[in-house]
Amino acid sequence: MDNVNWELLVKYLSDECRDDEKNIVREWINARLENKNEFDRLKKIWDSSEKKEDSTNAVSAYKKVLEGIELTENSVKNKRFKTVKKITMAAAALLIVSSAVFLYEMDYFRSKPANEIVWNEKITLPGEKALITLADGSRITLNSASKLKYSPKNQKNKREVYLEGEAFFDVVHDSANPFIVYSSNLITVDLGTKFNINSFPEESNVLISLVEGKVEIFKRDLKTENSVVELQPEQQLVYIPGKETAKVRNFDILQETGWKDNILKFESEPLEKVFVKLERAFGIEFELKDNSFSKFKITGNFKNEKYSTICEALKRLTKLNYKSIKEGNTIKKVIFYKQSAKGG
Repeated sequence: MDNVNWELLVKYLSDECRDDEKNIVREWINARLENKNEFDRLKKIWDSSEKKEDSTNAVSAYKKVLEGIELTENSVKNKRFKTVKKITMAAAALLIVSSAVFLYEMDYFRSKPANEIVWNEKITLPGEKALITLADGSRITLNSASKLKYSPKNQKNKREVYLEGEAFFDVVHDSANPFIVYSSNLITVDLGTKFNINSFPEESNVLISLVEGKVEIFKRDLKTENSVVELQPEQQLVYIPGKETAKVRNFDILQETGWKDNILKFESEPLEKVFVKLERAFGIEFELKDNSFSKFKITGNFKNEKYSTICEALKRLTKLNYKSIKEGNTIKKVIFYKQSAKGG
């Protein structure tokens, strides 16, 4: 826990710190979000334990241990005992926190049916999008083949969501409660802004694109403040999970966020990637018979177009032919293939 130990945290929570000690704890809390979350968790446990008679007894026991150590140290002056004192104090501090954790968790499980936060979950199928409005008024447009986990409407201060896939966020400003998105191995934090996150598990990159406002992004196992990336409007973070590398670049807003308004914009995009986006948009499987065309670059802009219109445009651009496979009256698959020399 860096330069903050259990003993100091216990003293801080029990309001027994000197001013310099308080500053140390506060600097540690503000150093990074991970520290703040850990402190908030301990404070919640501490506040809960103060309401329980057993935990109060544990606090008293801890203080008595410290008083006994001080009395004994006055009569025994040697370096070995001072070392024992430090170990004993640390152990006593750990004991009180552990006792509080145990009592808190026991109380939690007893009252779980009444107090448990049940997360909502929305899953979209290929060809389907969803609009979710959170308790604070923030709006999330969830792309197809995606999953979002979010807190219920009675938890207005719980501004945390978990995303797998793609979503566009229009976040209501609340300086006291940052909005946090967990996606892949990244955490995106903002106060009130508009941004898009593309984090499909099958994709090689995670893209976080800021339209307006400001966001901070860091890895879940953040160790230093230097790992934080701050985006400005029209900047995009490209993160490669497999290589643990990231870079910031500018981006085309319509190309990255147009999907939410039924706009598909491609700018020199490989045909294989175009097919992936079409599958998500229309819920239809796209197959390429000739892999030599997989890297063929496609440029085009389609707004509220039918899949058949886009297929015709791709046919003209690639000189490939295509056929549709139906199940009943529903198109299930589109196959693109190279035309024979005779044009068949």
